Amino acid sequence: MTEQTRESDLRSLFDRASTMPPAERKKLVEGVRDELLRERLIALLAQNELPTANVLRHPLVASMAPLRRIDNYELLRELGSGGMGIVVLARQVEPMERLVAMKLVGDAEAGPEIAQRFKAERQALALMNHPGIARILDGGTTPEGLPYFVMEYVRGEPITGYCDRRRLGPAARLDLFVKVCDAVQHAHQKGIIHRDLKPGNVLVTEDGGPQPKIIDFGVARAVSGRLVTVAPTQIGEIVGTFLYMSPEQAYPDSQDVDTRADIYSLGVVLYELLVGQTPIELESDEGALLRFQHKLVTGVIPTPHQCALQVSDDVAARRANERRMTPAAWRRYLASDIGWVLGRALELDRNRRYAAASDLAADLLHHLRGEAVSAGPPTWRYRLMRFVHRYRISVAASALAIVALVLGTIGTTLGMISAWRAHDAAEAARKSRELALARQRAVGEFNEFVLFYSGPGLDGATPPLTLVLDRLTPMIAIRWAGPAREQERAGVRASLGRTFLALGEPSRAMQQLRLAWASADARANDDPLWSTIVLNDLSRAERQAQELDASRSHLTRMLELGVRALAPTSPAVAQRLSAIAADMPFAAERAGKLVEHCDGLLILLAGMPTSSGEPGDEPGAFDFMIGGRLLAAVGLALQSDHLPGSDDLMQRLEHLARKVLGGDVDFLTVLVNFAESRLLGGQAKAALDTAGEAVTALQRLELTGHRLWAQAERVRGLALVLSGEPAAGEAVLLALRERLAQLPAPGNQQVSAAYAALGELCGRFANGSELEAFLRTSLSGWLARAASAATAPWWPSTFEDLPAAATGAALTAVEAQAATSATSELEAVRGALLLRAGRFAAAAQSLESVRKNCTTVWPELLADLAVARHRNGDATGAASAFAELLELAKGDATMQVRCRQARQRVELAGLR
Repeated sequence: MTEQTRESDLRSLFDRASTMPPAERKKLVEGVRDELLRERLIALLAQNELPTANVLRHPLVASMAPLRRIDNYELLRELGSGGMGIVVLARQVEPMERLVAMKLVGDAEAGPEIAQRFKAERQALALMNHPGIARILDGGTTPEGLPYFVMEYVRGEPITGYCDRRRLGPAARLDLFVKVCDAVQHAHQKGIIHRDLKPGNVLVTEDGGPQPKIIDFGVARAVSGRLVTVAPTQIGEIVGTFLYMSPEQAYPDSQDVDTRADIYSLGVVLYELLVGQTPIELESDEGALLRFQHKLVTGVIPTPHQCALQVSDDVAARRANERRMTPAAWRRYLASDIGWVLGRALELDRNRRYAAASDLAADLLHHLRGEAVSAGPPTWRYRLMRFVHRYRISVAASALAIVALVLGTIGTTLGMISAWRAHDAAEAARKSRELALARQRAVGEFNEFVLFYSGPGLDGATPPLTLVLDRLTPMIAIRWAGPAREQERAGVRASLGRTFLALGEPSRAMQQLRLAWASADARANDDPLWSTIVLNDLSRAERQAQELDASRSHLTRMLELGVRALAPTSPAVAQRLSAIAADMPFAAERAGKLVEHCDGLLILLAGMPTSSGEPGDEPGAFDFMIGGRLLAAVGLALQSDHLPGSDDLMQRLEHLARKVLGGDVDFLTVLVNFAESRLLGGQAKAALDTAGEAVTALQRLELTGHRLWAQAERVRGLALVLSGEPAAGEAVLLALRERLAQLPAPGNQQVSAAYAALGELCGRFANGSELEAFLRTSLSGWLARAASAATAPWWPSTFEDLPAAATGAALTAVEAQAATSATSELEAVRGALLLRAGRFAAAAQSLESVRKNCTTVWPELLADLAVARHRNGDATGAASAFAELLELAKGDATMQVRCRQARQRVELAGLR
C-alpha cells in the first residue's frame, strides 16, 4: 500500500469512526487488517477525544493538526511506563515506514541518575544481538533535550499468559523457557545483568513460530565496566520487582548482585509457568511487604509439589487444565525431578544456585529427554529411576526391581537420620551414626555388584535379576564376615529382602529379612527407626507368604518400636501408634476403637510433609513415611481379619497414598496391593476399578512385561467374574494364561498365581454353588468359538492342578453336552478330563477314538494321547504319538508355541 493510498484510507476511516457510537467504532477499528493503519487510526481517535483537540471535532481535513512527531517517528500510543520513563508505540516514517517501540524519559525534571540509567540501557541493548532480546534500532534526543531510543516493536504477550491461553503442556513450556535461558546467557556473556526478569518482561511473539523476547533492561547492571558509568544502588534502595527478585536484591543494604540474581528470577518465572503462582505470594494487607521480604530472605519457599497439594481442588483442576493435564498428573509431575531443578534455581544461598543460565537450560533439556539432572541428588536410586524412565521399553521388567534394590538404601539412611537426631549420650549417638553410615556404604557397594552382574553377556542377553541376586547372596556372609561387620550384613540383607518383595518372592524375602531382623532386634533400643523399617518389611513378606500369625506377632513389636522412634520428633503420631498397639491383638469388640485410632493417625499424616526418600527432606518427612508404613500395615491386617470398619479405612488410606505418591512407581505396587486386598475382602467391584487403573497405568508406562501387570490382570479377571461378568473375566484370565504360558518358566509367586488364576477361580466357586453354572457357560462359549479341530481345547482340559471338584464338574458338563451334540473336539476334551481325573483306561479309549476318526490332529490331542498310552503301559504307542507331536511342531509360529506347551505336558508325565 502506497503512502498516498494509506493516507486516503486513514482519512476515510477516521471520518466514519469519529461519528459512530463506541461499540460500532470498536468493531470498525478491529476490522482494519493493516496494522500500521489500525494503530494510526487508534491514535487519532484517542487524540480526538482530548478536550484540547477541538480542531479534530469535525471530519478530518487537510488542515488537521498532526500527531506529535520526534525526528522521524510519529507517536501513536503509550505501551507502558515505569520509574525511568515511558514506552510508546510509534510509526517510523523514514527511511522506511514501520511500527517501532520508543522509550523516552517521561519527566523533564528527571535527575542526572535517571538519564545515566537511560543511557546505560541503550548501551546495553546495543551490545546485544540475539533473537530472544529486543533489538535497538535508533536513538537521539527530544527537542526538550531528553534522551530516547527506538527498539523493535515486540507484538507479544507475557510468557505466562501466552502459555495459559494456549493450554501448553509442561514440555512445550520448558521448550519456550530454554530459549529464555539462552537469551539471558547471551546477556550475561555481554556483561549485562537484567535484574528485573519477570513474565511482563518476557514477551512471546509468533513471527515464524513462538519466540520469547526479553525487554526492559532499564535496571540492568554491568558485570564489568562495559557500560556508561551508573551510580551504584543506594543503601536501602531496592531495584527490581518484589515477586521475582532474588534474596540478595531484597536485602536493603545489599550492593553485591551478580548474574546469579537473574538465575533466581528465572526460577520464579519457571515456577509460575509450571505451578500457576509464584513461590511466595504477595498479599495486599498492611505489613504484607515486610512479611514477603522476611520469607524471601529466610528461604521459606514451598516446593512445587507442596504448593500443588495445598491449593483447593478447584484451583488444581483449573491449573491442570491450563497445562492439558489432570490434577493428579499435574501434582505427580511437580513431584518429579523438575522440583529439584526449581529448588536449585531458587536456592537462598546463591553459591548453591546454577552458576549460569546455560546450566539451568541444560538441566531442563536433560529432564525433557528423561536423563539425570545435575540438580538431583547423585544417588543410585535417582540415577536408576531416570535410566528406567528413559529405556523403559527394553529394561522395564528388571530395572524396576533394581530400583527396589536401590531403595534399600533408604532404610540405612533412615537409621542414619535417627542416629543424628538421637537424644542419647554423645558417644552412643556417634556409634549409631557410624553403624548407619557403614550399612549405607555396604548397601551401595552391593548395589554396584548387582548392576555389574546385571549387564548383558556376550550374546547381548541380560540375565534375570533373580538369578543375579541368587549368585550374589552367598557373597554377603563372605564380604562382610565377622561380628564387627554384623550391622553391614544386616543392612545388605534388609535391602535384598526388600528387593525380593518387589520381585514377588516373599519366601526368599523372609529368609533375608529374618536374618536382618535378628541383628536389628539386638540393637532396637539404640536404633528404633531402622529396626522398625526392617520389621515392617518382614511383616509384609510374612503376610504375602500367608504366614499371618507370624505377621501379626511382629505387628505389635513394630508399633512399639515406631512409638519409640517417633516420640522425640512427632509425639502426636507416636501417641496414636501407642493407642493402636494397646488394642492388639485385634478383636471384633475393639474394632471400632482401633479404626478410630487409625483414622486419627490418618488425619495427622495427611497434614505432615511428605518424603522423597532422600536425605535433606524437611523435618517430619521421614516421620510421615514411617507413620504411613505402619498405618498401612495395620490397615491391611485389619482388613484381612475382616474387622468392621476396615474397608472404609483402606479406602482413606488409598486416598492418602494417591495424594502422596502420585505417579511414582511405588504407587503402582500400592495400587495392586489395594486391589488384591479388596478382592480378598469380597469387594469385587472396588477391586475391579483399582486393578483396572493399575493395568492402564502399567500399559501407559509400557510395563506389560512386569510382574505387577500379571498381578493386576489376575485381580481384574477374577473381579470381573465375581462381579457378574463371567465371560469378560474368563477372557482376561485366558489371555493372561496364554501370555504367561509363553514364558520359559512361570516366574515368581505372583506370576505363578496369575498363571493359575482360572484354577483359583474354580476353587472359589467350588465352595459355593456357582461352579457348575460357570463351567457350563464357559463350555457353551468355547463350543461357539470352536470352528475347527485346530482350535485350542477348552481350558479345564489343559490344567494339571485343577481342583478335583472343578475337574468333576467340567467332566459332567462335557458329558451332558456330548449326549446331545457330540464332536471330535468335545470328545477330545472329555478324554483329557478323564485323564486328569485318573481314569486312564477310559481316557485312552476316548482319545483313541478321536485320533482314529479325525483327519486333522492338534498338539493337545497328541500330548494327551501319548500320556494316556503311557499310563496304560503302551510305550510304543506313546512314543509314536510323541513323535507325531514333534513333527507337528514344524508348523507356523502359533503351532510351535502350542506344540512346546503340549510337549511340556508330556515331559512332566515322565515320557520323552
